[in-house]
Amino acid sequence: MRSRRRLLSLATALAMTATAVLAAVTGDVRPAVAAPVTVTNGTQFTDTDGNALHAQGGGVLKVGSYYYWFGENRHPDNRFRADATFRQVARLADPSWSSFQSYNFPDRYVRHDNYVLRIDPISTDTGRSDATFRRTS
Repeated sequence: MRSRRRLLSLATALAMTATAVLAAVTGDVRPAVAAPVTVTNGTQFTDTDGNALHAQGGGVLKVGSYYYWFGENRHPDNRFRADATFRQVARLADPSWSSFQSYNFPDRYVRHDNYVLRIDPISTDTGRSDATFRRTS
């Protein structure tokens, strides 16, 4: 369920970015209308629906003369932090190397596949080999 929400969140962000780029390219850009706001340091920013904005891990996309603020979606229960945490464990394929296991999904490991890093369940010899890394200094 969590990965589905993350995929929907990513799909929404990509769709918004594509829409903004398309609007800038086609010239269909209208000025935003907003009331003046006083920004006070140390307070929680919220979006137009009252949801908390998390600027860490975020960024700003400029399209024409407009700026779009985007970022990660953190949860009060630290689910995001745990989902992004891996523990170094005994190797899966070579005794002198290491593997990295997901904290929240212990059946999943960081692995490489065709020059791309992935997070997958490992059940084959090829998967164990792909999920075993040599640490360097």
